[in-house]
Amino acid sequence: MRQPFLLLSTVLALGLSGCSGEAEIDVDASPDVTATDTLSDGTTATETSTETVTATETETVTAEPTQPQATSSPDDGDVAALAFTDCEAERYTIGYPQDWNVNEPDDLTDECRIFHPGEIETADQPRDRDLHWAASVYIDAVEYEGVRDADGPDEEIDRRELTVDGRDAFVRETRSSGEALMPEGERRYAYTVDLDGEILVVVTYSIGETDYERDKAIIDRMVTEELSISG
Repeated sequence: MRQPFLLLSTVLALGLSGCSGEAEIDVDASPDVTATDTLSDGTTATETSTETVTATETETVTAEPTQPQATSSPDDGDVAALAFTDCEAERYTIGYPQDWNVNEPDDLTDECRIFHPGEIETADQPRDRDLHWAASVYIDAVEYEGVRDADGPDEEIDRRELTVDGRDAFVRETRSSGEALMPEGERRYAYTVDLDGEILVVVTYSIGETDYERDKAIIDRMVTEELSISG
């Protein structure tokens, strides 16, 4: 009587073991999954499950607003490409950017005295005649050697000697100590040319609504390439 029971138990155990086998998963482009079970009576049951999973992720990237860039100083190529025109004074002729303005002569300022990209309104006080403009030119009745060798209260940043239209000259950049006309920390960049008992000065300052580094490059060309001295 125990043998039929043992046989039945064995069959059931084999059936359960067939059903509890690990399922194989084939991962490919198709999302369909098919499972096949063998029943105890020998028949086969097939179950097909179709599952579609769609994952959509949208990422929105917001561009940061463009920050304004500081105006860069012109290189030699930029300045060389500018169109220049001449201004003729009694003692000199000097070229300046064609789209800049030049002062009208009056009781305080001679012709070809002030050069600036914006509107020019000459100051009432002679001491302020050179400030705030992109470039100023003037002749002063002092000896060249005295100016060249003078030591002032301002810090000297750079200095070099050169020849301009066959004449001795030097260019000097200084930073103000605040003891004279200019506020402390402001800079001055000036060419001084020997006129035999007088000097010709071409100067720019960091004061005012102008571009100091650009103006330095401009007067470099004005003096070394565009200046001729008469007399």
